[in-house]
Amino acid sequence: MLCKECGSNVSANEVFCPHCGAPLRVTADYDYIQAEIGVKVDQFLNDETQEQVDSAPAGDLYETDPGLNIIGQPETRKKMPQPEKKTAPQPERTVKPQPDPDRKHLENTIAVTRTLYVKDSIFADEDAPDFEEEEERRVRKSRPVRETADVRNRASNEKDKKKKKRTIAIIVIAAAVVVAAILAIIIVTAGKKEKEKEITDVISCSVEDGGSYTTPIEITLWSDQDYRIVYTLDGSEPSISKGTKYGQPIQFTNSDVKGESKEVTLTAYSYTKQSSIKAGELKITFTLTKSAIAPPVINPGSGDYHEAVFITISAAEDTTIYYTYDGSTPSVNSAKYTGPIEMKRGNYVLSAIAVDDSGVVSEAASAVFNLTIESAISYDQALSNVMDVLLDQELIESKKADESGYYAVPGGGTRRVVNGGEAVVDNNNYYVIQVDYMNDGSSVQATTYFGVNDQTGEVIRLNKSGMNFVIG
Repeated sequence: MLCKECGSNVSANEVFCPHCGAPLRVTADYDYIQAEIGVKVDQFLNDETQEQVDSAPAGDLYETDPGLNIIGQPETRKKMPQPEKKTAPQPERTVKPQPDPDRKHLENTIAVTRTLYVKDSIFADEDAPDFEEEEERRVRKSRPVRETADVRNRASNEKDKKKKKRTIAIIVIAAAVVVAAILAIIIVTAGKKEKEKEITDVISCSVEDGGSYTTPIEITLWSDQDYRIVYTLDGSEPSISKGTKYGQPIQFTNSDVKGESKEVTLTAYSYTKQSSIKAGELKITFTLTKSAIAPPVINPGSGDYHEAVFITISAAEDTTIYYTYDGSTPSVNSAKYTGPIEMKRGNYVLSAIAVDDSGVVSEAASAVFNLTIESAISYDQALSNVMDVLLDQELIESKKADESGYYAVPGGGTRRVVNGGEAVVDNNNYYVIQVDYMNDGSSVQATTYFGVNDQTGEVIRLNKSGMNFVIG
């Protein structure tokens, strides 16, 4: 690069010529127009400025351009020495540079700063950026910084909110834990109190500890609190899973006694219904002996029978006989025997006991009877008897059936007659005939049952009760 003042070859990064001190370039106050102003200044220095500097009198260099200021040593305001006017040819001259405290490579420091305003400058260009627009642009560039700060503030606020929420959640959880612990203590305490209250339950028994009893005998248990009772008869301790749940009275007969007598140890516990806490306890030992009263005698004995007979029961004097005719074990609460009993048709078990005045009960006697009596009339005769009844009651028009086997009904509809088998009602055997009323010839609207006594031929109305028939 050549100095426009003295023509010396200088470095491109120099601001002033190291030989003559002439300014090599002008820098603008605003970075965004630096390049353009540099071009304008070069042009200006090449054309006009050089002539003005050469022709100006010594000492007037600073007044040549009102926009040109000397910045160097403002206290003394020393003027830069100027060379004398050259006459061609002139020998090459050198200017000894002054020492510069800031720039080591320059001894003579004079910084010329050209303060240029684009709008007012002679270098203004129509396409040059406007200062106000640039300021606005710079403001816009600074907005992301403010926006970033706002984002940081919002993030900080969100973080604070989350922290507060976590703190509140921790407080709530801690409070819940405390409440749960208090409730647990209350429940446990209440449970202990309930257990202490329940454990006062008392189990009672119909026999006494150390007593002696004659079979047959029934033993009853009960709880003062009406709790569940579980028991054993071999001396072992009962439990919910091991033992017999008490429901019906415990029965002993002579057959339960091996030899003349038997010692029994009964252990019973009661448990609460909800929490299954052991509440009461009973343990007794008693002796059972066989009854000295002979069992009753049943006549006739077990067997198959084909005609109606009467059954008699006999026992020792001064005893009372009790019996059942359904297979159950008799007791003093069963039917009392007062005279011969008509044998039931079918297969039945009759059992009886004898009881003396002191309450001693004998062993039970039993007999099994299977009574089947040959019918005196046939099913066809029984059916004919039923058809006569239907005709007499105007339930059918005639005893003659149509092709489908149905009987016409006065006023419309038909009736169907079906064989219903046999049934024993009040110790009589009956043919059961089912009569269905059908108003449209296909669906059953009503059903009636008739029973015909297989010995007499008598027709009666029957009603069905579950799986059995009753006279109705």
